[in-house]
Amino acid sequence: MTGSAAAVMQVLAHHMTAKYLFVAADLGVFEVLAGGPVASDQLRERLGVPAHSLRILLDALVAVGFLKRNGDKYANSDVTQEVLSGDGRHDLRPVLKMWNDVVYQQWGSLGTSIREDRAAYGYEEFTPDQLQTFTTGVGALTAPTADALAANYDFSRHTSLLDLGGGTGSFVMAARTRYPLLQASVLERPMSAPLTRAALAASAAGTGVSVIEGDLLDGPIPTGHDVYLLANILHLFSPSRNQRLLSRVRDAAPVGARMLLVDFWTDSARTEPTFAALMAGEFLLVTGEGDVYSVEQVTQWLNATGWRLTTHQPLTMPTSLIIAEHDGM
Repeated sequence: MTGSAAAVMQVLAHHMTAKYLFVAADLGVFEVLAGGPVASDQLRERLGVPAHSLRILLDALVAVGFLKRNGDKYANSDVTQEVLSGDGRHDLRPVLKMWNDVVYQQWGSLGTSIREDRAAYGYEEFTPDQLQTFTTGVGALTAPTADALAANYDFSRHTSLLDLGGGTGSFVMAARTRYPLLQASVLERPMSAPLTRAALAASAAGTGVSVIEGDLLDGPIPTGHDVYLLANILHLFSPSRNQRLLSRVRDAAPVGARMLLVDFWTDSARTEPTFAALMAGEFLLVTGEGDVYSVEQVTQWLNATGWRLTTHQPLTMPTSLIIAEHDGM
């Protein structure tokens, strides 16, 4: 096979690898192996899967490095143990469920979205179960970034944080874990607010965090805060809508307030980071106008809406942080 053909086949292999991961996570393979190697016949009994098909699944995951095999015993790889077994610091199992139950179905409509430049499987089409799966998955996916923001930004300079479109509150809880005196609120859509409240109630860091139901695009932006957070929000909307949102936040913010923009900010060509460029299709599918944006584009929006960019710094690949300040000009 030529190098060019091999490159195409490798992309197709990634598609199959992802589906193997989804099935294994749904069956509970990684949790069963969390305590150490398990023989194949014991795995079959515990998982209730026929020996032949289970062997296909397990050996495929060995081939791509997510499992290890010694004789007839299988074990999690180091990576799998860390993020898929339930015993690691970050649990990506909700992300796999989100990708399998929601994102894969969305991407079946990518051709329609590209041809017609519209949403084909957006929020309005989600069932209640899909909304919960999607919201929980996004929270798990962004948890490392939320931790990185709390570790790298000094929230001690602020008294009150408002997270606009904060989902499960992962960013607020990460910040309050390090800065427990920080007052915080989350603005979320009425359809998602119950999920936000449930996630906050399950964490000590969520105690005292208020959930404000509203529409960040058309409803009022709450005042009385000295730091505003927009995490993974602007990629859902068009440049004109984003510029209006930044302007409305500035009108609500006091002079000296800061705005933190966490997103898949790209280079000027919008091709790096690679994962950011690929995610642009997901954002189009969800809203019909989503995209990824470069730091240069965001800087133009900030200048046009009365914000001053102070810093752009990395967080976790492929996300980074833009810090802007309301200087009253």
